[in-house]
Amino acid sequence: MKFIFLLIILFSAISVADSYYVDATRGNGIGSEDGNAISDLVRSSVAESGRNVLVSDPKSAQFILNPRVIKLGSSYVMTVEKSKDGKIVFSSQLKATKVEELDGVAARLTRAALDETPVRGDARIGDVTEIEASAGARRKETQKHWFFGFGPFGASNMGTSGTLYNLDIAYAWDINTYQLKIFYDGTVPGSNSPTSVTTSSGQTVNVTSLGDIGLGLNYYIRDTDMAPFVSGDFGYGGNSSVSSFIGGIGAGIGLFRTSNINMEVALRYAYMFNSTPIGNPSVYGARLGLYF
Repeated sequence: MKFIFLLIILFSAISVADSYYVDATRGNGIGSEDGNAISDLVRSSVAESGRNVLVSDPKSAQFILNPRVIKLGSSYVMTVEKSKDGKIVFSSQLKATKVEELDGVAARLTRAALDETPVRGDARIGDVTEIEASAGARRKETQKHWFFGFGPFGASNMGTSGTLYNLDIAYAWDINTYQLKIFYDGTVPGSNSPTSVTTSSGQTVNVTSLGDIGLGLNYYIRDTDMAPFVSGDFGYGGNSSVSSFIGGIGAGIGLFRTSNINMEVALRYAYMFNSTPIGNPSVYGARLGLYF
């Protein structure tokens, strides 16, 4: 009775297993011996899966695996296509830096084709290619610049109605459409502007200048030579009367961004989160800046 039961289980497992035929490896840049070896590696991977059946006649197979290898310079690109009834139902590809890596690449691509899962998430110990191992060490090159900007500014709740002068000095890291910078921004009154204001209660407050140190971020809408951008910054600063966190927003356009020395024309609004006797100070204006 147990023997019959085991036979039933074995027959059921075989009946639900998928049958595969592995075609000859095609491509260029490899010899016939290497091509035959790759086909054998794919067949071994199918057999090692333990849930599929290898057949020698493509007409009796449910699926056909087609290995392909192309040599590009000193590297090899291997592809395994899974087809059914003459239609490709799944395909995956990996690159190897040398022919000795193709055994692990063939095993990974075959597993991916059998399970129809992305090959990138199927790496096992010993299967990681040299390209994948070094990929994490590659980074986009960061352009580093000093920045100097100046321009006319206005103010609110700072006791002055005249024109103020804004100066911005920063060190920036530029990666294509993003730019991070550490900055000092200062706004001071002109020679004819008052340096203090007296409140209705008779209190004299010096709030006609404002400076802060902080971090800023520019996001460029395009990565072209002339590109509009939006910006935000956050820092800490104040003047002789009050100090607080200060936040700023802005927008502008970057000029000659493909050159090592480039420029920007920008608008900025900055707001102090701490209040003085006449309100929360803020500054706003336009400036011209140079990256060098």
